[in-house]
Amino acid sequence: MEAQKDKWEPPVGEKIKINFDGAAGPRGFVCRVIARDKEAKMQGCQNRTIDYCTTIEAEAASALLAMELGVSIRFRDIVLEGDSLNVINALKYKHHNTNWRIQNTISRIRDELRHFNYVEFRYIKKNANDVAHILQL
Repeated sequence: MEAQKDKWEPPVGEKIKINFDGAAGPRGFVCRVIARDKEAKMQGCQNRTIDYCTTIEAEAASALLAMELGVSIRFRDIVLEGDSLNVINALKYKHHNTNWRIQNTISRIRDELRHFNYVEFRYIKKNANDVAHILQL
């Protein structure tokens, strides 16, 4: 298991890091993503509100939104980083015992992998994923 990060770190080289987060908001569940380069410059961001779902579904939907952002901007090498260990493990390990509520979303994310040369999935502590969290406001 990799070490958990206490603060956001920029990606290496020409990779783009896309942080994702899902949480309950005043109008339902909110998915938010932000893409940054090695200089921490924002390369894109997106929010989506979901009327009804569970927290794990909001996190998985946020990961899918991150992939969709990467595809739409045509990033080639990405690091997807989120604070849901369940979602990260489901993405990293094909035979992970994935929660049934997110199996379809995880499958859709894997379908999007074909658009990229390089994809890495990383877990980050919630307090280090603060920029994605702030986008909810």
